[in-house]
Amino acid sequence: MKEKNKIYLTVFFSGFVLMVFEIVGIRILAPYLGSSSVVWTSIIGVILTFMSLGYWYGGIISDKNPTLKKLSYILVFTAISFLIWFKIT
Repeated sequence: MKEKNKIYLTVFFSGFVLMVFEIVGIRILAPYLGSSSVVWTSIIGVILTFMSLGYWYGGIISDKNPTLKKLSYILVFTAISFLIWFKIT
């Protein structure tokens, strides 16, 4: 498999995992804020905003030297950050 296809596949699955976190976040907040369309819209809006900022900044970084190794480091750092955040909360 070409490196470019691996990058596309990695981005697809990381986006899928992010959408799973979105649904989980909505389910966690539902007992406190309800599950109205306002809550759904707010959470989806926040996640899409930060996804677009992340894709924009990631595009700047990857334009300099696009490698699968660099993408792997970024995803591992993100996963460790999530684990630390979940451990704290």
